[in-house]
Amino acid sequence: GEALPAGLAERLHAVAAVLRGPPGGTAVLSLGPELSAGPPEVVRIAASLEQILAAGRALFAEPGAADATSFGPKARYLAPYRDWILARDTGLAAGSATFAAGLVGWWTGFPAAELAALGICIFSMVLGSMPTPQKIAPLLFGGVVAGVLAAILYRLAVQPTVPSVPAVVLSVLPFIVVGALLRSSPKTAIPAMDFNMCFLLASQAGLPATTQVGTVLIDSLALVVAAGLASGGHLLMPRQSEIHAAAAAGAIRSDIAAMIARFAPSARAGWNPHASLRMLRLLLHLRRAGDFGDAAPQGLLAALNLGHAVMDLQTLARDETRTAAMRSRAESALTMLAGFSEDPEGVADRLEP
Repeated sequence: GEALPAGLAERLHAVAAVLRGPPGGTAVLSLGPELSAGPPEVVRIAASLEQILAAGRALFAEPGAADATSFGPKARYLAPYRDWILARDTGLAAGSATFAAGLVGWWTGFPAAELAALGICIFSMVLGSMPTPQKIAPLLFGGVVAGVLAAILYRLAVQPTVPSVPAVVLSVLPFIVVGALLRSSPKTAIPAMDFNMCFLLASQAGLPATTQVGTVLIDSLALVVAAGLASGGHLLMPRQSEIHAAAAAGAIRSDIAAMIARFAPSARAGWNPHASLRMLRLLLHLRRAGDFGDAAPQGLLAALNLGHAVMDLQTLARDETRTAAMRSRAESALTMLAGFSEDPEGVADRLEP
């Protein structure tokens, strides 16, 4: 609801046009001094554009300009978040389903059951590793069915006519091209991945050809049944998005709390190297929490703004060019923010000017 400087929207549209263009145009990324001195929101936009400019220069720099002679790490390692709840659920579901399918195949001695057990294992792991598998399951099943139909066509009409290994490569190339084109479109990218995988599995390219239609159909049906069981199981399973979203919200609070804790006198010397890492982890958790749709925690943008505010306060509290009163106010704000997760409303009231 605040008034923005005149010309800001036009300048942002111009910057967006540059970003969509060739890489060499990043040199004009700037809001200009008249806009960069505006409200804090505009100042942050200007700083972000400068970071984009620096990243563009580093990304498209000449390889010969890189420093290949010095030793030591060039960047700090950002440890990925370990979602133990998702790992437990995925492991139990995929392991139990695969064990049951393998046991049925071993007990019946049915050759196609081996391929079905393999499909159940793959599809259970793929769907189980997603925050909302119910949304992906129908797309996965459609891609599997399309890939299997293409494999049936290949095995019955193309594979018997392939005389050599180079001919095998040429024979599968049109199917791979179709799958690659489907992968390039956002609308078909998800099912196209399963189309490619299931075609390569079910086509059995390189193996001896068979002219028995029943064998081809049974082998192909095994993958469809596996995909149907895995997809149907995830559609019928109770949704766990609320639990995972709550875990993501907890991780976001922990990240912000850790950023505030870096202000302690014992941690001041080591705060700067870790500030960007904490912000990156916060962004990862915000992105992960946003995947849960309606179950996503409220106020994700506010959490991002709070993280930026903490970083700005840290910088201000250590800026020797600022007055003592200004640094003291920044330190007081950081001290009061330490209890934001236990009493958010009380902290907000105390911080109100």
